[in-house]
Amino acid sequence: MSSDQIYTRLERLQMEEIPRHSSLRTWQRINACEFDTPAEFACAILKEGQKFITQYLRDATGTTKRKTPASDGIITIRSKLYKSSDLPARRDGHTRQDERWTSRSSTHEDKSAFRTASWDEFNAVLFTDRNRNEGRYTPDILEVTEVCNWNDKMPQLEDGLTDISLSLWAMYHKMPTFLSNRRFMVIVATARFSDNMFLTVKVPVEPVHNSTRPCIDGQYVSIEKVERFPDSREIQWDMATASDAGGMLPLWVQRPGIGPAIAKDVGLVMKYLHSFRVDSD
Repeated sequence: MSSDQIYTRLERLQMEEIPRHSSLRTWQRINACEFDTPAEFACAILKEGQKFITQYLRDATGTTKRKTPASDGIITIRSKLYKSSDLPARRDGHTRQDERWTSRSSTHEDKSAFRTASWDEFNAVLFTDRNRNEGRYTPDILEVTEVCNWNDKMPQLEDGLTDISLSLWAMYHKMPTFLSNRRFMVIVATARFSDNMFLTVKVPVEPVHNSTRPCIDGQYVSIEKVERFPDSREIQWDMATASDAGGMLPLWVQRPGIGPAIAKDVGLVMKYLHSFRVDSD
């Protein structure tokens, strides 16, 4: 793992470390953000995320194949453990904990049809209004709340990226019976790297904002890349994540379920898109 991978980590950022915003002034009494503008911050975590997921997909092992009833795409699950000794030091100088990353990759025909989706449809669900759409197609998400965004400060072009967005979200997830529901606070950056590729990076942030419902705070980091290959008329959808649901649930119990859970998202998106096609017929 690259020693300069500082932001796309499971360790939470403090509120002072993200760009300043008027709605966060209560928690941003000092300015510890290393970047002069929100756009520079967004580009930094996006490019770090793109570099990591490219290397991760080459290095990760433990490959398994899955299919979901709602999608024609074969889903490849990979996993890799990064030992604390391989990770860059924390910003406070302390050693980080080990991180177990899990990913899924799927290839889809670029076509608006049952069990697959077109490039425009992938954009509509996974790029435009990304987090609210996730709340719509994921049954276990109870609520999606945008805390604030910096989109009015984003230029049309920054460091080679276009259509950049940066926002802070609280994602409330329903947990199985006898477990408390979870809240995940993440800062989310999205951008187009080209006409044929976009990326979304979610980084955990210290959950100081008031919760709208009883819950336990968890944390996750994720990198999602969607790329179109016009010559083959295919779309590659990759997502890698590391997470800790928090509470009394130990990581060794959580980790085996991460691969099947993220694989399920592929079918959920395909079903969601198909429901719109049926309604429009």
